[in-house]
This record gives sequence, structure tokens and C-alpha cells, in this order.
Amino acid sequence: MSIYSLDKYHYTYKITIRQPIDERKYYIGVRSSKCKPEDDIYYKSSSRSLKAYLKEHSEVEYTKEILAYFFDRKSALQHEIELHQEFDVARNPLFFNDARQTNTGFCTEGRKMKRDVCRIFDRMEMTLNNFNQWCFFQDNPDYAAGVSAKKSRSKKGNPHSKEHSRNISKALKGFKRPKGCQAGHKNNNAKPANIYDAVTNELIAENVVIRQWSAENEYCQTSLAKTARNPGTIHKGIYARYI
Repeated sequence: MSIYSLDKYHYTYKITIRQPIDERKYYIGVRSSKCKPEDDIYYKSSSRSLKAYLKEHSEVEYTKEILAYFFDRKSALQHEIELHQEFDVARNPLFFNDARQTNTGFCTEGRKMKRDVCRIFDRMEMTLNNFNQWCFFQDNPDYAAGVSAKKSRSKKGNPHSKEHSRNISKALKGFKRPKGCQAGHKNNNAKPANIYDAVTNELIAENVVIRQWSAENEYCQTSLAKTARNPGTIHKGIYARYI
């Protein structure tokens, strides 16, 4: 029985960088494909490190060598395991392999730190103090939750006492709000204004809040308020004057 009579081809392979830029030069892997091994030239590896390296250094030349053919995936995986153990690819700086294949999956013991992780830390420019604080919060979730709650309260402001609220209520008694300015609105203290026609100087609206009135009548609040601050300017044939 020939491997070429199977629906899938199983093989182990080795990739070699001809002129390496750093100490890494080899990669050993396993592959199952419907394509014949000798024709499977476009597949390089599932390794992120190797793919990132070849993408970044597209000019680098490499070779892909078929090490052995197998009738099933299990046998091919076993051969990969033996090769990974023999060359200790996870620790060996000459290999792109970040982990060693085992019968139960990849073993990360002695795993080399990925270079893309280093680049992430460089880009973030994480200071030692911030990193130590992050680690402390991870180890002390209750403390971290307290800090988060404290920040949330600081944004909302300190609640008023009942006595303070009563004093505010007394001070506002008899205060006449401008037309269009509702109680409890954030612009309660907005200046009231009169709106005039720029041609006839006829009064159009009296004792209104520019923000409210301009929104209801499709005028630009910023431009209309500018006419109130700068006499002689008009906006769409009207102008405003603060009372």
C-alpha cells in the first residue's frame, strides 16, 4: 500500500532559514494535507513566531525538507514528538518552536518568551510602578474594588445633607426662571435674553433661554449667543440681547 493511495497525506517536515537574521534557524512540524507533500510548497507552519518572522523579513530565503511520510496522523505526531524531545525545541534558541509536542498536547515547559510579547510591552511603555500596581490589584481584588468604588463616588460628587438641601430650597423661593428653562435643568442659571428681528428690530421672543429657544426654532445656539455678546452681529436675520 502506497501513501499516494490515501485520501490524506501525513508527514513531518523541517524548515531551515538559509541566512538567518537572528539565532533562530529551524522549525520542525507535522502536516496533514490532501495535497502531495512534494507539492505542498505554500504551507509553511502554524507557528505564529515563524509566520511573523517570514512576514517581517519577506526577503529571507528558506527551504522546506520532508523528513518522513506516514499512513496516519497519529504516527506522524509520534515522530514529531520524538524529534521535539531530541532537539528540545522549546528551550533550544536555534528553533522557532515555542513549545514541545507531547502525547497530551503541547508542553510549554522552558518555553521561550515570544518576541511579539516583548514588542507589545515596548509599545505600551508600561512603567514599573504601573505594572506593580496592576499586579497588586490582581492579588487584592477586594482592595481594587474599593478603589474603583471610591473613584465612582468622586465623579458623582458628595451628597448634600438634608439641612443643606433645605437651605437651597429656601434660597430659591420666589426665583422666577426664564421662559423655556425647566426646573432641575442643568442650565437653570442661564441668562435670559430677548430675540429681535435684524431688519425691523421687532421683538420676536421675550425672556427666553437661547439654548432652548434656538433648538426649538432651528437656529444655531452658538451663533445666536454670539450676537448677544457682540452687538452688531446677526444670525439668520435675527439677533439676541441679554436682559
